[in-house]
Amino acid sequence: MANILLVDDDEGLLEIGKEFLENEGQHHVTISSSVSEALTHIGVSPIDIIVSDYQMPVTDGIEFLMLMRSRKDKIPFILFTGRGREEVVIEAINHGADFYIKKGTDVRSQYAQLLHTIDQALARKQAEDAVEYNLNLFKQLLENNMDMILVVNRDIKIEYVSPSITKILGYTEDEVIGRQGLEFLNPDGLAKVEHVDVNNPQTFSSKWIIIDIQRKDGTWATIEAIAKLFERNGSKKIIINARDVSARVEKDRHLQLLMSEIGMQRGEVERRNRPGCIGGIRYSYQFGTFALTPVAATIFGIDVNGEGLSYADFLNRVHPEDRRIFSDMEAYSAPTVEPREFRFRILLNGGVRYLSSVVCSFLDEAGMPKYLQGMVSDQTEMVGLQEKIMMLDKARD
Repeated sequence: MANILLVDDDEGLLEIGKEFLENEGQHHVTISSSVSEALTHIGVSPIDIIVSDYQMPVTDGIEFLMLMRSRKDKIPFILFTGRGREEVVIEAINHGADFYIKKGTDVRSQYAQLLHTIDQALARKQAEDAVEYNLNLFKQLLENNMDMILVVNRDIKIEYVSPSITKILGYTEDEVIGRQGLEFLNPDGLAKVEHVDVNNPQTFSSKWIIIDIQRKDGTWATIEAIAKLFERNGSKKIIINARDVSARVEKDRHLQLLMSEIGMQRGEVERRNRPGCIGGIRYSYQFGTFALTPVAATIFGIDVNGEGLSYADFLNRVHPEDRRIFSDMEAYSAPTVEPREFRFRILLNGGVRYLSSVVCSFLDEAGMPKYLQGMVSDQTEMVGLQEKIMMLDKARD
């Protein structure tokens, strides 16, 4: 059901037309006896189509039509009049009337024709709206798509490029349309596409290729592109879908360097954590001191010829957040079958060193705590390696 605005200065015809169109056509009809009255309805009610008489006082049907079209209003407009002069018909069509119907003596027949014409006009408007919607949608997709769409002819001259070229390469559309597409490629890129023959579809790869294209500022963008042959009315074109993968390629290069660096550091860490790189440590409950082997002394950054490390000095070297681990050494005095492992940080030369220690507790003959003994290793480089591996995994994601 459509909303019809019927305009005629003959109120008798208005009532007849309204009754016929609503009963036979199942439409809703609003009637107006003048253009000024009709305009008030257009401003407040949804109108799908206008049917207007031609000859009316003050403002006639053609003037009404011109007024509507001057407002960029695309409402279908049917001129329905008893005046059938050829110049009136031409004037109506020239000013944007959709249909022109001449009134006749057979009232039922003329309104049946009007109803049929209304259905035609509504169907055409619906089709036009659908086309306009799809065109606008396609335009929005092109304008907001991060990919770049190009159309080139058989001579590889650019005939169309999507607005996204400005974001990707810095050119405006007008700056590239009409130019030879190959002039933007470097020698490696030219070598990848020189085999393409617009007359031979088999030369078009079904896979994406990576090429470098020069930006407006002279730098190079790494582009991933795929081309397809399109033919219409005997004219062959190449449609190219391209996307900027410069960031991805740079990321992959960075990942390769990071993986290579991790591989070298892993070997170095493994070398440094051989038995000869692990120090011995013993804590005496009687004296409250740590005895260290030369390797352990080096790890703690103390003089290898010293007399060991007091509990207070040891605790002062431990990172403040980890000191709670060693706040009560008596808690570790009970003998255990399984060795205890500690992971903690120490402060050394203005930096942080990550250590790992494994110890067992021993008792004297009276069953009293005697000492903790075990080994300590520097895990700083291993922790750094693990952080890089985590960065690598995150970058891959």
